[in-house]
Amino acid sequence: MYQVKTDKDSGITNDPNLYSDDPRYVVDLIKRVTYVALDTVKMVEALPALEEVTPTAAVLPMAWQNAVS
Repeated sequence: MYQVKTDKDSGITNDPNLYSDDPRYVVDLIKRVTYVALDTVKMVEALPALEEVTPTAAVLPMAWQNAVS
């Protein structure tokens, strides 16, 4: 959760607002993360369909061949 917190044991205050002097830092960060997420969705949707291939025992490593046979 985005909030100022003070640890009871150490007394250390964690203030996310102190990370940057830019007052719009959090807003701009959310904007960038959202852009990357949406762009990723577009790229994934543009990928060709995945063709599943059932491997034969001949192309598998020796240790796996018994599990397929």
